[in-house]
Amino acid sequence: MRTLRDLFRHYQIANERVDQEIMRLRYEGVDEGFEAYLAKCLPESEYPCDWVTMLAKPIGEQIKQAGGFQRVEVLGPMGIGARVSFHCYKNAGDSIQDIQVMTVEPCLTDLSDSPLRVVDYSTNTGRYAPGTTGDVNGLNHPCRPIDPRTAGDGWLQYLS
Repeated sequence: MRTLRDLFRHYQIANERVDQEIMRLRYEGVDEGFEAYLAKCLPESEYPCDWVTMLAKPIGEQIKQAGGFQRVEVLGPMGIGARVSFHCYKNAGDSIQDIQVMTVEPCLTDLSDSPLRVVDYSTNTGRYAPGTTGDVNGLNHPCRPIDPRTAGDGWLQYLS
């Protein structure tokens, strides 16, 4: 099973390949139509190259397998923090009150310890007043890094 670090490295390599192809096309005088060309010349596993497709969706599959969930919805990105929520259903008929949830926020720089951080909804810093943009976007709830070695059932510890 691929760790968060492995998934992120694959994402970085794919991003580099996309950037190289775009630079090559621009050098050849092509200014438009990159998407169609990239979709044809790059492997499906590398394009489109976005963090939800390359990190969040594979993590959702790992959570589904490890937790024995019937369904895991990967929702987002949403808001200023580009947060993605994983809604995990044990049974097909589960209501929203009966599911387990994990919300993550990207931190996709090489300088970060981990490319994803889990949102801690049990803490409210009160930094942003009610109804403000920061409050509405959940920024009163701090994030903590996810261990980059996380894979498989390791994801279950972050569900609430």
